[in-house]
Amino acid sequence: MSVATLSSLEAILSQLTSKHLGGNQLSVAPVCTRVMLRTGVNIRSPKPEQQHDRAVIAKVLDTLAEMGYPI
Repeated sequence: MSVATLSSLEAILSQLTSKHLGGNQLSVAPVCTRVMLRTGVNIRSPKPEQQHDRAVIAKVLDTLAEMGYPI
């Protein structure tokens, strides 16, 4: 999936959950915490101004890829 299709942090969280975590909601929290510590972005409940910000989305996608969760 390209960055163009992932136009929101909500879409990233959905892809992360379904693609890498098999829908397991318990596994989401530790990954989201690591993303938040590295980027300052809470992908579970992002600030409204961050939800569709391309720079924020790119930073989150890069961080997830570095952590072993390429989307």
